[in-house]
Amino acid sequence: MRSFFTQLVCLETATIKLEIWDTAGQEKYHSVCHLYYRGANAALLVYDIARKEAEEFAKSKSLIYMETSAKSNHQVTEVFMAIAHEFLKQEQQKEPALQPQPWKKSRMDLREPSNHTKKCCMN
Repeated sequence: MRSFFTQLVCLETATIKLEIWDTAGQEKYHSVCHLYYRGANAALLVYDIARKEAEEFAKSKSLIYMETSAKSNHQVTEVFMAIAHEFLKQEQQKEPALQPQPWKKSRMDLREPSNHTKKCCMN
């Protein structure tokens, strides 16, 4: 299952449009994941809560860590708000003027290094 949807996050100073691609961790999308994520400003790692390695990893990389549940809708809105706030904060730090500026595209390469043979999903 693969899905795409958008989410508008309205902040006090801006409205951020999030485009969300969900490949549901299916291996058949592994070869084209980089196409979905090209030009992405953020990525969410979704995993089974029984695997507790994620919180330490997030802390070690200074990443936002939140426990959410799509099933019960627990903190789903909050995680999108946190992403939008962080994105806006980073963009404002780039802009020297206080006047609204056109958004600059920043790029992040989410592809694995070519010498890396690990699969995209952990078992």
